[in-house]
Amino acid sequence: MAKRKKILMTGGHITPAIAVADALKKTNTQIDIVFAGRDTSIEGSNSQSEEARLVNQRGFRFVSIQAGRITRAFTLLTAVGIFRIPFGFIAAFGICLSERPDVIVSFGGYVALPVVIAGWMLAIPSITHEQTLSPGLANRIIGLFAKKICVSFPQTVKDFPSDKTVLTGLPLRESIFHPPKNSPFPLGNKPLIIVTGGSTGAVTLNRLVFPIVENLTTYYSIIHQTGRLDLQNAPDVPNYFATAYLDEPAYAWAIGHADLVVGRSGANTVGEVAVLGKVALFVPLPWSGGNEQYENARYLETVGTSQVLNQKNLTPGKLLGAIEGIFRDKQTYDKKAVEISREFPRDGAVRVADQVMAILSHA
Repeated sequence: MAKRKKILMTGGHITPAIAVADALKKTNTQIDIVFAGRDTSIEGSNSQSEEARLVNQRGFRFVSIQAGRITRAFTLLTAVGIFRIPFGFIAAFGICLSERPDVIVSFGGYVALPVVIAGWMLAIPSITHEQTLSPGLANRIIGLFAKKICVSFPQTVKDFPSDKTVLTGLPLRESIFHPPKNSPFPLGNKPLIIVTGGSTGAVTLNRLVFPIVENLTTYYSIIHQTGRLDLQNAPDVPNYFATAYLDEPAYAWAIGHADLVVGRSGANTVGEVAVLGKVALFVPLPWSGGNEQYENARYLETVGTSQVLNQKNLTPGKLLGAIEGIFRDKQTYDKKAVEISREFPRDGAVRVADQVMAILSHA
C-alpha cells in the first residue's frame, strides 16, 4: 500500500486555500491536510479567527502559529508583532518537525513566510499561490524559496521567476457554481444588489449604505452582509435583508443572482465577480498591503465591468449616485462582464491541486 502523503497549508487567504484542499481531497484519498494559521481574529483578541472557524467547519486539522508582523502604522500592537517575529520562526520549525509534511502549500501573508522558510531549511518543498494582481512583500520573499509559484492574473507572471511560475487562476469555492435553486431570502423580484465587506463585514461600508437603504429599496432588493458588530444598526425596511454572515449556499445564491455587487475588493471577491460575469462597485480598503485592493479593482474598472470608488471622499449620496449610474448603463456593463468572464478560468482550485500533486509525486 502506498504511503499516505501529508500537506501543510498556511497563509493569509483562507477561502482559496480551502478550495484547493477540497479539490485535493476530492480526487486523492491517500493524503492528509493540516492547516497552520492564526487561531485568534486579530492581535490581542480572544475571539476565534475566521480561518480557524472555516477549517474546523470543513473537518481539517488546524494548528496555531503566532507569527509576528510589521504593520505600516506603528502602535503598541506593532511592537508586539515585531517582538513575535523570531518566535514565529521557532514555532514554524516546531510545526514542520512535528508534522513532517511532504509539501507546504502557501497562500501568502506573514503567517506563511516563516513556515515556508523553515520548510526550505528542512528540505520540505513548497508551492505558493498569489491571489492579487500586485504581489505583497511576503509572497515575493516566499517566491524565492518556493518550488512552484501559481498566480491568478496573467499580468502577475512577470513579478516572479518565469521558470517556476504558472498561471492557474484564482481557486474559487465550488459552491458558487452550484447555487441552491430556491431563494433563502424573503425578497421580491426587483433587481438585486448584494453588499458585502468580505467574510467579516465592513463597518465603513455599512455607514455608507444604511442611510440610503430606503431610497434603494424603492427600485431594488438588497442583501447586505454587515458583519456581527453592525447588524443591530441595520434598517428594518421591506426589500432589504441584513445578516451578519452568509453561509456558502446563501452566498452562492446571492452572488449568482446579483445584478450588482457593492463591496470591498479583496482577491476573492474580485475573482468571483470576474468569473461569474458580474458588475460591481468596489470600495477598496485604503490600507490594504501594497494597495492591493485598489489594484485588484482597478483592473476590472479598466476593462469596463466595474467602477472603483475612493473611500476617502465617499458619502452615502455619492454612493447612491454611483449605483444609479451603473443601472442606467447596465446593458453595457453586463455585456463587458460576460465577455471578460470567459478569460478567467473556473477551475483554478483544480489547477493548483494538480501542481501540488506533481510536487508530491516526487516527494
